[in-house]
Amino acid sequence: MLNRFFYNFFFVLAFSGLSGSVIAQEIKANVTLDKSQLTGATGINYVDDIKSVIERYINEHKWTNDTYREEERIVMNIQVSLLSIDGSSNFESALIVTAERPIYNSTSQSMLFQFSEPSWKFNYTPNRTLLNDPLQYDDLATMLDYYVMLALGYDGDSFAELGGSTYFRRAQNIVDVASAAGGTGWSSSTSTLKNRYFLISRLNDPNYDRFRKAYYQYHRKGLDLFIDNQTTSRNNVMEALKSIYENKRQTADTFVFDMFFNAKFRELAGIFGDAEQQQRIQAYQLLSQADPSHLTEYDKLR
Repeated sequence: MLNRFFYNFFFVLAFSGLSGSVIAQEIKANVTLDKSQLTGATGINYVDDIKSVIERYINEHKWTNDTYREEERIVMNIQVSLLSIDGSSNFESALIVTAERPIYNSTSQSMLFQFSEPSWKFNYTPNRTLLNDPLQYDDLATMLDYYVMLALGYDGDSFAELGGSTYFRRAQNIVDVASAAGGTGWSSSTSTLKNRYFLISRLNDPNYDRFRKAYYQYHRKGLDLFIDNQTTSRNNVMEALKSIYENKRQTADTFVFDMFFNAKFRELAGIFGDAEQQQRIQAYQLLSQADPSHLTEYDKLR
């Protein structure tokens, strides 16, 4: 991606003191495995391997043609809570995935998204190897592929207008394959509009392009400029929020916007926390309308 080349260049300049940095994979996955609810199960010590298997699968695969330095990598935090297991090594689990990208000219990270899966079913047997094949459904690998593409898509959108489109389309292809195979949670025929199918459908829908373009403005023209010019940064963030709010008012549901604010509400309060009073009040008024679910946090701006 051409835009990332230029951002890499400036990022290298900003971190020129880190001469020992090396070229790395795009994703740095950290997996937390909780098996405390598998009480009474015997002969399942092998489940501890799930953590390392997932981390190796994500961290050692080359997912794009782009070049990332170590300090540029997307951080994925994956929490897997194993809830039950049957005699055929079929697991019922809960999953929480977050992705973060660095804020340039700083040592801070910005959360790109957070998503929870209350019921993820997969099969895992001892010494199992995961293979990356986007044309074949696998209840474990396919889920990981989807979230990697989501992370790359959001990251791409944060560096260029609609810059994550390639990865969102790949995520859509993953959903199509999984849905055709009958995978749980991959189709439109569910009781909730907040699942993998509907999320990627919205992100690929042109009706949400205004949100995605504002997502770029928020990150690249807002957060990444904050250290150098807080006034310009805050003004750009404010304009991005206005676009996001207007897009939210014009679209069919709030899923994509809820995900944005769930990831950003503390960050937003921090951005405007030290602003001039007039801008703090302006930010409060806008955020209280756009995201009333986090009003307690925004009250700090009053």
